[in-house]
Amino acid sequence: MRSTVIVVMAVVLSLAGAVSAQQFMDYSQVQLLRWMGSEPPDTYAEYLAAHPARSLRIEPVRMAPLRTPSAAGPPRVLVIANSALLPSIQAKVDRYIADVEAAGYAVDLYSSTYGTAEDVKAFIISQSTDLVGCVLFGDLPCAWYEVVDDHYEYGYASFPCDLYLMDLDGAWSDNETVSPMQSGVYDTHTGDTAPEIFVGRIDASRMSGDPEYAQVNDYLDKLHAWYAGEIQMTDYALTYTEDDWSESEHFWTDIDDAFSASEAIIAPDTDKEDYRDNRLTSPLYEFIQLACHSDPVDHYFTRGGELGSVEIKAIPPRALFYNLFCCSASRFTYDDFLGGAYIFNPSASALATIGSTKTGSMLNFWAFYQPLGEGKSFGQAFNEWFNAIAPYTYSEICWHYGMTIMGDPLIVPVSSDPSNIVLLQPNGGEVLVSGEEYQIQWWTQNVTPDSISILLSVDSGETYPYTVASGFPGSYTSYLWTVDEVPISLCRLKILSWYGGVVDSEDISDADFIIQSGPYKYVSPAGGDIYPYVMPAWAAHSIQDAVGAASTGDTIMVAEGTYSEN
Repeated sequence: MRSTVIVVMAVVLSLAGAVSAQQFMDYSQVQLLRWMGSEPPDTYAEYLAAHPARSLRIEPVRMAPLRTPSAAGPPRVLVIANSALLPSIQAKVDRYIADVEAAGYAVDLYSSTYGTAEDVKAFIISQSTDLVGCVLFGDLPCAWYEVVDDHYEYGYASFPCDLYLMDLDGAWSDNETVSPMQSGVYDTHTGDTAPEIFVGRIDASRMSGDPEYAQVNDYLDKLHAWYAGEIQMTDYALTYTEDDWSESEHFWTDIDDAFSASEAIIAPDTDKEDYRDNRLTSPLYEFIQLACHSDPVDHYFTRGGELGSVEIKAIPPRALFYNLFCCSASRFTYDDFLGGAYIFNPSASALATIGSTKTGSMLNFWAFYQPLGEGKSFGQAFNEWFNAIAPYTYSEICWHYGMTIMGDPLIVPVSSDPSNIVLLQPNGGEVLVSGEEYQIQWWTQNVTPDSISILLSVDSGETYPYTVASGFPGSYTSYLWTVDEVPISLCRLKILSWYGGVVDSEDISDADFIIQSGPYKYVSPAGGDIYPYVMPAWAAHSIQDAVGAASTGDTIMVAEGTYSEN
């Protein structure tokens, strides 16, 4: 059983432990999300107008060997790229495929004109032998689904539905065409309704700023950095829960099935400025789950008001993964939709979002986080969550049929390394003051080390001649450092975890931080006479030199001796 400790400002730190059996949530007890936009959602007719009918033309670009289901071999992934986009991203898609295959998959790449969702699904089914998932690059078709009275309260609703592409053997039909129901929009789903594969979209076609191809290439660069092990994974999650769900502990406890530790910030301690300035910018969080009323382009916080997608892109967010329990945040038919804004931005680390194209989101979070905690991919965990709640009641259709993944569904949020230590701060750019106290922070993953050591470099990590601390317990995750008297702008820390008498893991600051001079200058005949004389070993040989190096308020420490001053 995981233990939960409640600390100041409704922050919850949850420690790893055995996963207990979970119960399904009573949906009638969950406060509904609601559409917050001033205008009603876009319509299927508007979608058709923006995507005139075109016949599907799909061509192979590169193929992995085909196998029968009984044959041994890597699981197969189908990559389909918009034919107009692919030439501008081909080189980095090829690198992405190499990364994915190195991770244990076989990959087929196809170039496709638009066609219809039915065309794309028929092609996926034709390729479904040993297929586990599909990655869609660029603007590619989506099916739409409709309900006559959304959540038994909101009336008619229609929305993009990627479950249609994921479910390869269910029966989808359009039986209701009397207004407000529409022809061409699915309204009935029967048979085996659970998905067989996962689907993720890498689609920047509706994002403002740089051209679509440039934003996709930038995204593929950071995706490559993740596959190369260059992006820090902290195994530390944040749940940020607004007022309407502040009484339901599932919103902040289920995530512990995936991550070694988590922080929960719960209303009334939530507000826009805190989320924007302190959470999205923090290097601490690997995963953020936000529960907040929204529309496709804005979050609406109870305290602080609107936070828009363009502002989020500009921040940019630093966590790797996001579960957006936010009405319609992933409605990818909107310009600058939130689900895209979290990943298509200058951030070097934001990789994937999960969210909904309608008034609804994920519930029974444990069914998603448990497989993540087992080291499964974002897409596989999403697939297992959808399977866990199948077959779907009308309430579950209203809550979940808009769920979709933005970004690469093959990435694995939870590290499966046997052990790891991650330095959180100082991690580059900080300004520390000699002689003052500073909290060094880190996380250890998977295995608790026997002890921890911390070393200091003053040459951008070329050497680490100074020992900050050593030999303290491996269960610690912070150290209060009285900053050394080494004023220099090229400082980095290296943190070492020791296990079984050897260094088991290490991490260093990603970039230089600065140590500024403290309030003391030293004078001694035995000193090194090294400017600015802020350490006894660097003590000036002349009192006058020390005075010249001092600032207002500094103290000059003069050792006993005889000095000849000019």
